Amino acid sequence: MILTENLLKIKKDLHVAVYQQIANGIISHIRQGTLRPGSALPSSRVLAQEMKVHRKTIVAAYDELYAQSWVDVVPRKGIFVAKKLPDVTPRPILDVVRPHSLPAETSFYVNDNMITRRLFKSGPESNLFLMTASPIPALRL
Repeated sequence: MILTENLLKIKKDLHVAVYQQIANGIISHIRQGTLRPGSALPSSRVLAQEMKVHRKTIVAAYDELYAQSWVDVVPRKGIFVAKKLPDVTPRPILDVVRPHSLPAETSFYVNDNMITRRLFKSGPESNLFLMTASPIPALRL
């Protein structure tokens, strides 16, 4: 199976990096069954020449696929579609994200007016000065 320009579409004017577009294209071919588990992917040099991109772009795409467990790298043999593909079934968001558990009120009172009066004072030209306890002179905002 040779991945050619016709199978992987690259749009350089998108906000998605080219290597990510290539990785996403290969993932979609794996999910559609065009690329079967265990099948070899072309070398980075061959695919870069076919896609008319730099070899490092293909290497970055293959690195991304490896990081996401879509491919297996066999040294001195090549890159193959993983035999055990990652689980990409959608899960309800409530299983992943818990609702926040911040209290509605704190156990202490904070007077916002006192904080701003103590930290900031008006200067002669109506500029704000930050009053700190550090030896650095007051910062002019």
